[in-house]
Amino acid sequence: MPLAEKSHQAPELVRGDVGKLRGDGTKRQNDEKDGLVPSLFVYAPRMSRSSDNSGGSPLVSVLMPVRGCRDTLPIAVASVMAQTWDDWELLVVRDDDAWGLEWLERMGDKRVRILQSSGPGGRGAARQAGLDAARGELLAFLDADDWMLPERLGHQVGVLRANPDLALVSAGMFVLDRSEFPAGLRKLNRDSGKPRIAGDRIVDAPVLSASSMLRTATARRVAYDVDFSSGEDADFLVRYLRGRSYMQESIPLYCYREYASFSVGGLRRGLRAERRRRVKHATGTAARAACWVRWGFKRVVYELAIAGRGEDFVLQRRCTPVSADQRAAWASGREKVIECLQDIQGEMD
Repeated sequence: MPLAEKSHQAPELVRGDVGKLRGDGTKRQNDEKDGLVPSLFVYAPRMSRSSDNSGGSPLVSVLMPVRGCRDTLPIAVASVMAQTWDDWELLVVRDDDAWGLEWLERMGDKRVRILQSSGPGGRGAARQAGLDAARGELLAFLDADDWMLPERLGHQVGVLRANPDLALVSAGMFVLDRSEFPAGLRKLNRDSGKPRIAGDRIVDAPVLSASSMLRTATARRVAYDVDFSSGEDADFLVRYLRGRSYMQESIPLYCYREYASFSVGGLRRGLRAERRRRVKHATGTAARAACWVRWGFKRVVYELAIAGRGEDFVLQRRCTPVSADQRAAWASGREKVIECLQDIQGEMD
């Protein structure tokens, strides 16, 4: 897919982004008083750039599709810049022409590359454009409205290096409420933390997609389905994992703004994408019919739950509680990302 790397005009970073990430509210202040902010939990030691990659291609390519994320993109980018592992490139892939990203180029970091697909196609085409351009041996994902803890890349690089047979490792995920504070952790399968081999006929990915790191060469052989304008990540991972080994860890290293991004319309689009994926990968007429029945039942359950108890109730049911150590690790990582964002903003002034 032809790509063009170019600069675009964009709005300046705003000071309000730092306040959003800090969560400057009474709840935050109370937690700081309770001693939950100091760093009490460390996921992985700091890992430096390896000598065999220092003069050539980056080891990790971070793929970030962008569409309409004016307010959240600076924090997402800062969370990459704050990583303890520094052998990375960030591929910011535009899948629309709504606004530019000139400020990214003015940062002067050659590891940040701005890409644009040659034509329309939605997120599937945008992700494929990034995959085509990736120079790293490993590929990580980060949505432009989320952010990650500074230890994420280094930890996942260590896991994949120590386990060369693993095709993918995925981290746990903090689910942030509308005040940017952890509302819970995304529920995981009981076998989290153990290497597993996916079945040849899976129709659902058994991992959290956004917090995954995988091997670029294998990803290129699988490729994204550019006909998927949404749900492309789940479809890709189903095909990527079939017959391959993976590990879903429980350690939360990714921060997902589910509360802020959730909407009934978005839920319906997600359910339609899930139905399409399941029908695509189902074998036989009976299996496809079962997909339609499952989709219809799931949609009714969600719609009734939202109508009766509200969106927050539905979101909370999908989470597990956050421990004190996990909350402290999140707070420590948040402060490091804030500091990095402030440094970027200072250079822009």
